[in-house]
Amino acid sequence: MNHIDEIAWRPGFNDPEPMGWITFAAYGIASVLCICAALRRDDSPPGRESKLAWLLLGLALGFLGVNLQLDLHVLLIQFGRRIAETDGWYEKRRSYQQAFTVAFSAGLIACVFFGARKFGTFVKNQRLAVTGALLIIGYVLVRNASFNHIDDRKGSMWDMKDSLRLVELAGVVAIGLAAWRSSSADDRSPR
Repeated sequence: MNHIDEIAWRPGFNDPEPMGWITFAAYGIASVLCICAALRRDDSPPGRESKLAWLLLGLALGFLGVNLQLDLHVLLIQFGRRIAETDGWYEKRRSYQQAFTVAFSAGLIACVFFGARKFGTFVKNQRLAVTGALLIIGYVLVRNASFNHIDDRKGSMWDMKDSLRLVELAGVVAIGLAAWRSSSADDRSPR
């Protein structure tokens, strides 16, 4: 049996409310600003580090913006659910969800530490962008836990959905502002 045939997810604009469109637009603008900041860096060693950091941020923001509207994470969840149903371990899915959440969170945190080491000069010079990235990472971690029912209790973080959305948006705006400031600098220093 084909797992994909029975998935209900379909591509489309899945966050059509004003806040969804505002956040989507912010992701797109910030992504473009990051790529522009990357293109303004020179090819000296410090410039290369900054160029790669801005490029990775731009690509990540672009992906997150597309995911905001297409809900690609829902496709992944439905695919996993379908596999669990057909392979007979659906009743034990909570333990698998918890394991996935722990592994995903650990992987994301490991990427943060790796990034801080790899892009040390960028981290030092672009604190606003780093703060924005940390806000978005925090948002992603909380959302991941929410999707996988780690916080199934009254009064959980998920009850604060609108506040979390503002944290996400603040992170995106912070990165976009930092990229704009970096791009609009008069010189082409490695910043």
